[in-house]
Amino acid sequence: ERLYVSPSAVFDGKKAIRGGVPIIFPQFGPDGPLPNHGFARTSTWRFEGVRGPAAVFSLSDSPDTRAIWDFSFRLELTITLHAAGFDSALTVVNTGAEGFEFQALLHSYHALESAEGATVSGLAGVSFVDKLAAAAVVVQEGDIVIDREVDRIYRASPTGAPAETVVVAKRSAGGKSIHVDVDAGEAAPELAPAPHEVVIWNPWVDKSASLGDLPDDGYKSFVCVEPGRVDGLHGLRPEASFVLTQRVRYE
Repeated sequence: ERLYVSPSAVFDGKKAIRGGVPIIFPQFGPDGPLPNHGFARTSTWRFEGVRGPAAVFSLSDSPDTRAIWDFSFRLELTITLHAAGFDSALTVVNTGAEGFEFQALLHSYHALESAEGATVSGLAGVSFVDKLAAAAVVVQEGDIVIDREVDRIYRASPTGAPAETVVVAKRSAGGKSIHVDVDAGEAAPELAPAPHEVVIWNPWVDKSASLGDLPDDGYKSFVCVEPGRVDGLHGLRPEASFVLTQRVRYE
């Protein structure tokens, strides 16, 4: 398996599944009026069918979502398998008459033979928000080494994204490096693509032991590389669309 799913994950619909690629929308984290990471990851999505090589799922506003976030929207998730990996694309559509602000993230758990000492490259020279150091902003020097708890938002610059390709080196569950190509932008052709951020997360020893749906040594089995728009709120006007994509390759 290429994506990690915790053996202690809960599948009763009462909480998010620990693993896979949870969809974060419309709020990232606990800082806001909504439940932690919003409601998309705990909602029931509709299977729309197969389009060519892709499976398509959707989620639209409902009385339950409007009770806590009073906006009209449609999310469409497209997953495409290919010989070297998979693609996933999340489209956010504002179907209402007023604009809204949101955050979105593909919270991907990449399975590793061992996270201890694994490296993540492609982000050298990029500034990041260190969520474990009172949101201090630091510039990344060299590769990221997973040898402690890591919880960072790698920020987009005013001129573009932090990286087009992020590589988790040499320790994937299949014995290959994991290449994550990411992109994000508003679908309206007259608008320039919006820059994205990349979140890197591994809970390490203490946090792993504190999470009831993760084994105490679960941190050894994955690293999260998560493309998204989470550094602040992103506005979306009526009838506009936003697309967040990742292509994952194993080489």
